[in-house]
Amino acid sequence: MKKTRIFSTMLATVICMASLPAINVFAANQQRTTTLDLTVAEFQNDQKNEDEGWSWDADTLTLTLDNVDFSTAKKSCVIVDGEKVTNIVFSGDNKMTSGTTVISRKGSAKDTGVVLSGKTKDSVLNLEETGNLPVMDQPNITFESGTVNAKGGAVITLYSIKVMDATLNIDTSEVADGGWNDGLYANGSVEIYGGDVNINAGRAGILVVGIGAPEPKTGLIIKDGKVDINAKLADIYLGTDNIKNGLISGGDITLGGDVGIFLNDCEKCEIKGGTFHTDECEKPFAVHRDSSAVFEYAKADYTELDKAEETAKALNKDNYVDFTAVEKALEAIDRTKNLTQQSDVDKMAKDINDAVEALVYKSADYTELDKAEKAAKALNKDDYEDFSEVEKALAAIDRTKNIT
Repeated sequence: MKKTRIFSTMLATVICMASLPAINVFAANQQRTTTLDLTVAEFQNDQKNEDEGWSWDADTLTLTLDNVDFSTAKKSCVIVDGEKVTNIVFSGDNKMTSGTTVISRKGSAKDTGVVLSGKTKDSVLNLEETGNLPVMDQPNITFESGTVNAKGGAVITLYSIKVMDATLNIDTSEVADGGWNDGLYANGSVEIYGGDVNINAGRAGILVVGIGAPEPKTGLIIKDGKVDINAKLADIYLGTDNIKNGLISGGDITLGGDVGIFLNDCEKCEIKGGTFHTDECEKPFAVHRDSSAVFEYAKADYTELDKAEETAKALNKDNYVDFTAVEKALEAIDRTKNLTQQSDVDKMAKDINDAVEALVYKSADYTELDKAEKAAKALNKDDYEDFSEVEKALAAIDRTKNIT
């Protein structure tokens, strides 16, 4: 009886606790409202603020963020030393909001800047600038891993922007005219080696200008990754001052603005690889009217079209009811397409394969069978000792056979 009472009491306690509001043991960090200035004297030593969710390693120049919430009005959220390389490592879901450049710098040197790395693929860093100024302004920026969402002004560098294996989402579509409404803005180069880059820009999606940064000469490099851009002026704009060229050798690239890649003060843009989607783009590849710049394209891949053509030409047209669709598809083959027109080549192959798939064989010639059947049926089975073999042969007639 005593055990029963103890159990009943414990059960009642559990039920009461279950009815209470849930307590979030992973409560949000305390919001920071002042600038985290990594250039001041105290940051020559390690620093840590567990309540706000950040720590600083002075030896490795690494700022670690774990679900931080920075909201600093008209002052930067973070200021880094522009004459050193600062690593920003983030985990969880981080938020930084400012009315000026969110992550800014003091000073500048060619081989310095910021490297952004998510601890996991799902680690997120949200940067929002509300005053028509750049979201980030650094000598160089490398997006190493994780996800960075930048809303407001452009991400700008004096030298280079590199995307390695990160997801980068940039939206400057609501920035006022005259504000920093480009997506990625680099004086030197924008280089994409992988990851996922999505840009919705009020002016240029990727702008490589060359002002004050003559090197590297190749201003745009896309080797791999997924790139999706929709911008009002041009999705990619190369050259304003010092010559900046483009080199695209891979990647899955969608150009969604009225103008795709625009060559201004530029020598050439070499397109040696990659898959292009330009259906929404009125002028996917354009050159300024006063420029002698050129696009150099690799030839499209005709491998699948060659296979389809070989298969179609091996067929005997006389075996089919109507072979004209195949003939038209073969006549439509155009071997002048370049890599950016790969979808046209793929369609040619598909048209041939579809036409072959739709072919209908002519019926087999039943003339001799008709004669034999007529002769057999004219016989009187009662005149024969055993007529079963003839009957079996007549029953076996199959009139569904085609000419093959």
